[in-house]
Amino acid sequence: MLSRQMKVRSCFWINLVAISAAFLSVFIAASARAEILEPKTPQVVVNRLPQISDDLRPQIESALFDALLAEATDPPVLHRPFNLAQPPFQGPVERAGAESIVFKGFELVPVAAYQVDARILSRKDYLFDDWANIAPVDLVLGWGALALPDNANQLSHDQADRAYYWWYENSQNLTVPFVRSHVGMTHVIPMTKSLEDDLFTARPGDVVTIQGWLVDLINQEGLRWHTSTVREDYGPSSTEFLLATALVIRR
Repeated sequence: MLSRQMKVRSCFWINLVAISAAFLSVFIAASARAEILEPKTPQVVVNRLPQISDDLRPQIESALFDALLAEATDPPVLHRPFNLAQPPFQGPVERAGAESIVFKGFELVPVAAYQVDARILSRKDYLFDDWANIAPVDLVLGWGALALPDNANQLSHDQADRAYYWWYENSQNLTVPFVRSHVGMTHVIPMTKSLEDDLFTARPGDVVTIQGWLVDLINQEGLRWHTSTVREDYGPSSTEFLLATALVIRR
């Protein structure tokens, strides 16, 4: 038979445990409600224009480095507000003139300032070809109405040997002229290692903004590859070489 003092102590501990359990239940319920009311669903997963440091000077042997440094802001200052409905922005290369950039064994000749807001339709990584060191990723990008999932999903793709092929079957929305003017394959040349790392995280279905310069590419033997500067072309010379200085990824 328990003494009166032991009974009092037992009641005290029982009540303490009950009160603690009640507070814990209230806290869990409040946390769950907060999670429901304020879900953590960030749209922008990468928004980067990496600071260009003096470490890059051995790689970028040009006065254009100063222009790049002047534009190195975080978040990036884009040529225009994000607009998935519009075709890519293309304009003159400001401040740089016709200066070229020596970068990773290639000479890059700036042709135009460029910004594309688009959905990634397809992607291909290259590790061992002649351009792998400078342009490790090719992205097939769709903008305007082609960026809408209902239209994008009707298009089939294949990438190989730096080329891109598309086709569709029994589509009521797609036509050949429409697809040609709303899709492009871009050889992306990331300006920095951090941009390259971010680029490798981009996947088909992501909506991206990529800003930089369209460039012609010249190798050490003097062979020159010209970037496309129009959106309606097609065939082997219809791809863009884009020296990327800013990348935004949206999911």
